[in-house]
Amino acid sequence: MTTFNPFLDDVALSVLQGIGTPFAQKVNGLIASGDWDSIASTWVDPSLYQNSYEYFMDAQALAMFSKIEPDKKRRKVTKKKAAEDFLDAERHCFKTNLRLEKYICNGPFEDPEDVAILGHIRSIQRRIATILGPVPKELKYCGFGKGATYDDRGAEASLLHKITSQPTVTSGARALLNAFYESAWGRSLVAEQPYRSDPCTIRGNRFTTVLKNVKTDRGICVEPSINIFLQLGVGRVIRRKLLKAGLDLDKNQALHRQLAEVASLIGHLATIDLSQASDTVAYNLCKLLLPSDWFELLDSLRSPFTRVNRAGKQHWVKQEKFSSMGNGFTFELETLLFWAIATEASKGQKVYVYGDDMIVPTETARDVLSILKFFGFKPNEKKTFVTGAFRESCGGDFWKGQAVRPYFRKVVPSEPQHWIALANGIRAASLQIGLEPLEGPFRRAWLKALDNLPKHIRDLRGPQQLGDIVIHDSDQSRWVTRTARKGRSYVKPDGKEGTVHGPHPWEIEVKTYSPIPELWDLDRLSPEAKLAVALYGVDSEGYSPRGGTKGYRETWTSFSGTAEMAARWEKWLRQGCNVRYRPVMGPVMKN
Repeated sequence: MTTFNPFLDDVALSVLQGIGTPFAQKVNGLIASGDWDSIASTWVDPSLYQNSYEYFMDAQALAMFSKIEPDKKRRKVTKKKAAEDFLDAERHCFKTNLRLEKYICNGPFEDPEDVAILGHIRSIQRRIATILGPVPKELKYCGFGKGATYDDRGAEASLLHKITSQPTVTSGARALLNAFYESAWGRSLVAEQPYRSDPCTIRGNRFTTVLKNVKTDRGICVEPSINIFLQLGVGRVIRRKLLKAGLDLDKNQALHRQLAEVASLIGHLATIDLSQASDTVAYNLCKLLLPSDWFELLDSLRSPFTRVNRAGKQHWVKQEKFSSMGNGFTFELETLLFWAIATEASKGQKVYVYGDDMIVPTETARDVLSILKFFGFKPNEKKTFVTGAFRESCGGDFWKGQAVRPYFRKVVPSEPQHWIALANGIRAASLQIGLEPLEGPFRRAWLKALDNLPKHIRDLRGPQQLGDIVIHDSDQSRWVTRTARKGRSYVKPDGKEGTVHGPHPWEIEVKTYSPIPELWDLDRLSPEAKLAVALYGVDSEGYSPRGGTKGYRETWTSFSGTAEMAARWEKWLRQGCNVRYRPVMGPVMKN
């Protein structure tokens, strides 16, 4: 039997045994034979099920294995598949670019339908131009992302490394270097290391992958540091313009899930998903649909070439797409494009778009899919739902109003925090069918996951709101708690100031298994660099790099969300005390 981890197999196979359906037995057989290719290509089709329970159980059987981190041998296969998909998308964009060329040049048109198509294109152009308005006179919202840049990678992809290393930039973006030199980053680099302040000009970005599932990695392109800095600034400008049009990219994930839930009951909305959405936004599509000044701005910031490893050698590939995943404005740009296209196909009716995640009226869904295909996009038939009782959007899966999103295991457990997360995931799956883990088919699997924890960690129970630093348990009597002892001032009912002596009336602390952050001392930086990192959000106590964890330990974590605490809060309100609300921790008294 091919395994990733014998203990994980024991837990995961217990999940399959608890489910016990023919499909679960099929997955069990594939695992036993080590047939990961078949697991990667297997799909749970919602249209084949009669109720939400049966669908969820089979979906959960597959989800225990479909996205788990593979071994090194299998990972080579997933990386290779991602590279092949990247090049396939480039060939697809090349064909799209050729097809759209005549619309950019306004002819010649041989087919009478081209004139009608051109009318739709003009309408989409007007919708986009209305949203965007004039190009910004200056880029005020530039910043750093969490990921790597072309030269800053791995352990050296932290904000401190990015600010102090020599910047990289494409030749097209050099025209906007003033925005870099006028930033806190540019000023600090010129003052501290003038010999490094002149950016290194490179041809474009570099291709890399991150794990997606057992079938393939997800391909991304890592941008030059100045390009991504400026791209993020433009992306934030577009995001603000979308907000004015009613597309809130900071909050619309929750809205999409709510709409999908209702649509699964009523059927008035369809949910649409695309395959390789950002990789198939062709260059000529943006040239055709965007206002010319906006196109020139975005075109100057994109990477025209991508460095790809082929057969062990590095090659520069000319990008036929406009911008890839990894570009700082790709998400906002594709939201804008898909919104305009879907709105045009829906004849102005309300549509909802978040990236490539679209929700449109059911009666116009076929027209939306048709026009998307015309512009070179490939609808994901397995994740697009126009009819039936199932809808999916922004990580929410619903069957006639019932949430049926399975728990996806992604990490092979090797340390206590991994086993806590696995136990919590199994419990979440059990709660989806309305049962605590000890009462349902996942009982054995949940107990086996906990068996891999030392007793002193296995006893660390707490609320779901604290995430995977505790084992989730709805029975508060099992939590290891203490009352927070922080003296706080408050306003008495008579209006006079008072001070709490002793326990806080509604804030408690739960014993958890929490990460120990790795903090880098900022004293080694120059005053200019300190100022720069402070302006980009680094706390004065120190900087914790990406993935910067020294280990885990048992510690006390504040929590204010229990029913008992809420009841005490209501009592204090009735007594007339002046309280304020602290969103993360809950209600606290006025300081």
